Amino acid sequence: MMPPEEHILYTAVVARPFLDHGFTMCVGAAAAKPRLDVVIRNAINSGMYPGPRYLANGQAIGTGGLGDHQPAAPE
Repeated sequence: MMPPEEHILYTAVVARPFLDHGFTMCVGAAAAKPRLDVVIRNAINSGMYPGPRYLANGQAIGTGGLGDHQPAAPE
């Protein structure tokens, strides 16, 4: 339930160690929130934030769990 603003900052921080450890490319595996992968990819590509080349993916699709804007109704 991390807000999007904090989540994107955390994602940027996590991208840096990949670069530091020699990775030259990373692939997103479905973001938990809309545009999270796209925003970090654009920041890396623009030089705003250092990171490896990054292939962004779309948001994860689920039924009442990860990435949903509203929690599932109690049963």
